[in-house]
Amino acid sequence: ERDGGLVLRIIPTGEVALSTGATVEELELHPVEQGLYATRAPGEETWMAAVFYSLPDGSEYLHYGARAQPRKA
Repeated sequence: ERDGGLVLRIIPTGEVALSTGATVEELELHPVEQGLYATRAPGEETWMAAVFYSLPDGSEYLHYGARAQPRKA
């Protein structure tokens, strides 16, 4: 949370991130409905969905772009 809103922090990891010099990005999340947010990178015209959800076993995930990421404590 920041300034009354939510921010998605993208932290690149792994060999590809290291070799390309990828840096941390922070994107504002705009609420659409429960668990669904819209965001876009600076300078981009298109919006992307960020979806927070739980699996039947209770595992929490974020689906953003082409990836689903498990919640980390």
